[in-house]
Amino acid sequence: MGRKTTAYGAPFGYNDRMTPVADRTDEATSIARRHSYVPSLDGLRAVCIAAVIFFHVPSPAGHPWLEAVRSRCWYGVDMFFILSGFLITWILAVEFENTGDVDLGYFYRSRGLRLLPAREPADALVERTLAARRQTFGHSGLQH
Repeated sequence: MGRKTTAYGAPFGYNDRMTPVADRTDEATSIARRHSYVPSLDGLRAVCIAAVIFFHVPSPAGHPWLEAVRSRCWYGVDMFFILSGFLITWILAVEFENTGDVDLGYFYRSRGLRLLPAREPADALVERTLAARRQTFGHSGLQH
C-alpha cells in the first residue's frame, strides 16, 4: 500500500486529531512561501481604485460611450473586495502553514499598522473636498 497523496501529488499524513495534513516539504508550499508579494496584484488594485474614482467624476455631455463605460465602474468595488479577500486568505493560510495556528490579534494589529498611516491623509482629503463643495454649492452634497 503506497503513501497517500493530495490531488496535486503531494504526500500528506494525519495529525494527532486525525485530520489530513500536507507534508511541510511539499513543493507547492515552498512556491507559496517564495511568492509572498506579487506586484501585479498592486497594479490590479490600482486599476480597481481608478475605476471607482472614474465612476464618481462627472462625465462630459455628448459622449455616450464614456457614460456606458462609467456606468460599469462599480465593478472596481467588487474586484477590490474579491482581491482583498484573496490576499487576506493567502496571508492567513501562509501563517497557518508556517505555525499551525492563526493569531488573529497579530493579524489585526499588522493590518492596522499598515492601513492607519494612510487614513489621516484620506480624512484630510475628504474634509477639504466637502469644505470646497460647501463653499461652492452651499452644501456638501451629503444627505442627512
